[in-house]
Amino acid sequence: MAPDHRPHHKRSHKTDEGKPLMRLDRDLQLGILQLCRDSYPDRARDEDLPDHPELQANLIYLHEHDLIIGTLINGNVELRRPQITAAGLDFLEDDGGVSAMLRTITVKIDQDNLRALIAARVANSDLPAADKDRLSRAIRSLPAQALRDLTTRLVNDAVNQWPGALQLFQTCVGPS
Repeated sequence: MAPDHRPHHKRSHKTDEGKPLMRLDRDLQLGILQLCRDSYPDRARDEDLPDHPELQANLIYLHEHDLIIGTLINGNVELRRPQITAAGLDFLEDDGGVSAMLRTITVKIDQDNLRALIAARVANSDLPAADKDRLSRAIRSLPAQALRDLTTRLVNDAVNQWPGALQLFQTCVGPS
């Protein structure tokens, strides 16, 4: 079941005259999505949909958010034979599904580039030449695990220097 991050309230929209126009019902929407998931990859049968006065409004709402597709009829105010989309399936997943994985950014820096990056920072530092030479040799001879550990510590230290990192970020992004 999906994480409980959706509001459980029912929201009514009113016309200018104060009459209810439609009601969004999160429990109904969840039920529709679950029914469509259980029917996937086929379309859900209309007769299996809950008997609810706001069913069509909620079907259209889910359709507008690309969580389901279906056959629109009667001037696009009725949706028949709903089918859950990949976005709808991912919405129901606790971890956000494949969509969450596709939004993840992975940065990979190979060992040689990482060594070169660290060595360049050492070379451009204010350290005495002898210290620079000693550290450069040490960086070139670091075993892979030690390099990973060093990188983790460097990243943690950079994050701990947040005011400086924030200023650098603002410089890179430029004025708003």
